[in-house]
Amino acid sequence: MPPAQRTWAPLLAVCAGYFMVILDVTVINVAVPVIGRELSASLTGIQWITDGYTLVLAGFC
Repeated sequence: MPPAQRTWAPLLAVCAGYFMVILDVTVINVAVPVIGRELSASLTGIQWITDGYTLVLAGFC
């Protein structure tokens, strides 16, 4: 791989991972009303669920 492409590879990898996290957070935000209703969760509980899910997903990306 030429040196010019090697310098872009880490940036592209980080951008792709960040895009996946943002995409998945958008999906979970659409599901928040159903999650709150099914789990009888308060607003604080829904925030904990969303934050925990996002942290785990970001750790795997």
